[in-house]
Amino acid sequence: MAAGETEEEVVRLIQEAIQLHLEDLKSEGQPIPQPSSKSKFIEVPVAA
Repeated sequence: MAAGETEEEVVRLIQEAIQLHLEDLKSEGQPIPQPSSKSKFIEVPVAA
């Protein structure tokens, strides 16, 4: 999850988080997963 002032900032922060995660996997000798994507829209009720 990332929060920012603009969409561009959020994308940059997510890219940085993914890069750090991949570096951690590599340093621990873990396999790097193949690229994939999945999306789903959900509704979250908000109390009035």
